[in-house]
Amino acid sequence: MLNNPQGSQGNNDLQTAQNAIAILIDQISKARGVGRTIVIDKNWLNNQLSALQNSLPAAVHQAQAVLKEKETTLSRAQQEAEMQRQTAADDAQRLKAQAEKEAAAARAEGEKARADAQKDAEAAKQEAERIRAGAASQANADARAIIDKANNEARNIIYKAQQDANRLVQADAIRQQAEKEAETLRSQASEDIAKRQADCQQYIAGQLANLDSYMTQMLQNVRNARSQVRGQ
Repeated sequence: MLNNPQGSQGNNDLQTAQNAIAILIDQISKARGVGRTIVIDKNWLNNQLSALQNSLPAAVHQAQAVLKEKETTLSRAQQEAEMQRQTAADDAQRLKAQAEKEAAAARAEGEKARADAQKDAEAAKQEAERIRAGAASQANADARAIIDKANNEARNIIYKAQQDANRLVQADAIRQQAEKEAETLRSQASEDIAKRQADCQQYIAGQLANLDSYMTQMLQNVRNARSQVRGQ
């Protein structure tokens, strides 16, 4: 509720004038033995009508102040919701970028490991072929040992490459999870924005409806008072 001295004073003047006119009308309606024409103090009546007229701008000013306050509340809620949405989007982007960076590093490491494995295997194979071609029986035995060693090393290298590939799969799963969490954050932020906007609009609509009812009743009271005075 706004603290508006001018609006409060206008409401007090309006209420005072309405009360005075209501008392006068009640007394006239209960008077017995009085004709259709009665004597009313002109200055008093003018003062009451002036108070009614002067109270209207104050009431309108108060209504505008209430509407402005609600618009400010709606704007603040929208700004807060937008900040939350932007924060969620930034967090999602950061998680996605981090996951992509880790996945790229794992892929690069896996590619390097596979290339090194192929290079070492090819070198070992060439060495084995050279020894086998130019050596005797002992050389052949040595060559077989070298070949076995090369095969073992190749198997170890391939096993390591397979582990690296598994890390790539895990990195991709992390990226997918990050994207899923980011989508959840964006969805929650959108729902929060919609709820805040709906609450603010509902509150403003209720306040405006109350204000419209108050203004309608006030104007009807003025018309009734004037009709009573003119009919006397």
